Amino acid sequence: MGRVPDQGEIIAAYGKMLLKDPRSRVFVSMASVCLRTGKPRLALDVLEKGLKHHPNMTSALTLKGRVLLAMGRAAEAEELLRRVAADDPENLLAVRLLARAGTKGAIAEPAGTAGAERTATETDVPEAPHDEAVETLERWLNNAARMVKG
Repeated sequence: MGRVPDQGEIIAAYGKMLLKDPRSRVFVSMASVCLRTGKPRLALDVLEKGLKHHPNMTSALTLKGRVLLAMGRAAEAEELLRRVAADDPENLLAVRLLARAGTKGAIAEPAGTAGAERTATETDVPEAPHDEAVETLERWLNNAARMVKG
């Protein structure tokens, strides 16, 4: 087997991809690695540049909320995550991050649905099968990140 690249090399490789194609969606992966390696400011910069090309990309917006929380910018994160959760109420990560930000306020329902608002509570998070799937995915991603670190 070949040598596993370190996080810095991975970030550099994503950077090269973005230089070749600034509209590439790889910016989300790059920002995720930046956040995992303790570079939230770089992650935010990458996300903001990528979101100029893909302003409605849910995964990027959710990650931006996570980055803002990591930077201690809870009010901005809350505002962003409210919009994401309103547009995509099935986005479990956005709902969890919103709860982590300490919010329990109203989240607007998607356009065209009955009831203008609902309250974000623990019941918004689906029961065990979905929770287990998300937790398994999070463990897998954490393990993959540790494997990359070596």
